[in-house]
Amino acid sequence: MAKMNWARASALAGAAASACYTVGDLLLLGTRARPEDRRLLREEPDLDTSAAVLLGSSTTSLRAGALWGVLATPLHVASAWQLYDAVRPAGNARAVRIAGTYAGAASIASFIHGTFYPWGATFHAADDADPGSAQRARLLDQAEEISQAIRTAYLAFGVAVAAVSVETAVLTYQGRTRYPRWSAALVTPLVPVAAVVAGSNLLPTKHKERWEGAGISLGMLAANAVAGVARRS
Repeated sequence: MAKMNWARASALAGAAASACYTVGDLLLLGTRARPEDRRLLREEPDLDTSAAVLLGSSTTSLRAGALWGVLATPLHVASAWQLYDAVRPAGNARAVRIAGTYAGAASIASFIHGTFYPWGATFHAADDADPGSAQRARLLDQAEEISQAIRTAYLAFGVAVAAVSVETAVLTYQGRTRYPRWSAALVTPLVPVAAVVAGSNLLPTKHKERWEGAGISLGMLAANAVAGVARRS
């Protein structure tokens, strides 16, 4: 019973971390600036949509949003325990590998989330710089470098989460984990995240812009909640 309680507490920790990340996502990405709001968007029309999203929040909101996620990351890492315990019937070495990969993905997520702050702050500084100036050019180059770093981290995060999700789903469907077969696609983030992202695209534009940046966090919240509720002893 104690082991069961620790496992459920671990899943709850993951859900709490995901809720904190969701708050952070809304502060970071929940508002979109328009060209009439920011001169950078008028004077640099070739910028992609990330500039409009990050300029929609103040630097204070960007900092708070980043911290909401980064400071909650230990709870995400702790949630790997419930995954390890649930998959252990399929073999201890396999469970260590799956849970370790998941914990690694959670650590990468912290880097991604936190880096939105300097990325957004760089766009804000570029907005203040004179058009055509060397200062603005340097800031936009720096923003692009940060963007490339985030994209690289996203790729590693996505590969890790997909690998964990697919293998855990297969093992669960085969009846080799502590999760019931019906929950195979729901106890890891891949399918819940895809469902949330697809659902956000159906919302009216105003609400879509508000929530689409939180799709991954909401999907991970759902997966941890299902894992905690559905798992068997």
